[in-house]
Amino acid sequence: MIPKIALPALPRFKFPFVLLAAYFALVFPLARIVLRGHPWLFQYGGTLFCALAMAVAVRVSGLPLRVWGFNTGYLKTHLLTGALCGLGVVIILPLADAILEISGLGEEEIFAGSALTLEENPATRWRGIVSSFFWEPFAEQGFWMGIVGRALINRYPPAVALYLTAALFTLAHFKLTFGLFALGLIAALLFYRTGTLYASIVFQGACSLAGFLLLGVYPRLIPLFGFLF
Repeated sequence: MIPKIALPALPRFKFPFVLLAAYFALVFPLARIVLRGHPWLFQYGGTLFCALAMAVAVRVSGLPLRVWGFNTGYLKTHLLTGALCGLGVVIILPLADAILEISGLGEEEIFAGSALTLEENPATRWRGIVSSFFWEPFAEQGFWMGIVGRALINRYPPAVALYLTAALFTLAHFKLTFGLFALGLIAALLFYRTGTLYASIVFQGACSLAGFLLLGVYPRLIPLFGFLF
């Protein structure tokens, strides 16, 4: 049984939905459509908004960070929970690659591409790695789970709230993939079951690691797992 910290009700129920409306009505089209010519804003505009929204929420409410999902009561246990869930995602790649190698299926034309390397793939630049492992999980989980997910959990039955949170998390990334929805759903479940953001932050970081490993270390597995990303 995972120890859980009780989630206190938000003092201003409408505040999270004002931020949510601002994201989809202003930030989302601005970053994804108007600013397409600015690579940095196009890629990180949504994440920047999440970080600013989290800062505003803490400032306006006057509540300490522990109320917003950063309670350290079961820190080690919650970090380990997120790490174990993330490990389950990451370990699939070397296992699948080993199966292809042993079975001989890796020689088939569909799995060609093993000559690619981490350095050759532009998607695995160091700036992207640092952002995906640290900056994005912290900011996105803080907003989508700590603010939006919390508000939905306070209003709707848990199952409905978790699926709504996952759906909004997926839509916010402008990428409707099963893997992104599953990430949002599991992260929301981890937040609900632990009462803190630590497990979901670590889990998202692990999923980002799996994506980089797929592109840079196990590219021949893209035909198998590419649909997740």
